[in-house]
Amino acid sequence: MFTATKAHNKPVYTYSDAYTKYGASLVVSADTATMGRQAANLAQAVLLHEPIKEPVQTPAGSHITLNVCELGKLNVSYNSDALDAVNQLLECH
Repeated sequence: MFTATKAHNKPVYTYSDAYTKYGASLVVSADTATMGRQAANLAQAVLLHEPIKEPVQTPAGSHITLNVCELGKLNVSYNSDALDAVNQLLECH
């Protein structure tokens, strides 16, 4: 997939940082630390017999990685005003 997308100058968006080494341009993954705290708070409420307002919760938090080095190689632009939402910025070395 990465070879085909590079041949057509198309960025790849994935769900895991593991794919950045293959050329993924954007990664949106679960923020496991935040989700862990969310689960711990829910477990604590159960143990304390507190009423559970939301028994099924939407996972809180995500982690965004933008590979600007790869975007540059593909000649793909991005909105620099949105960089405040990015957790990790990968630049060329």
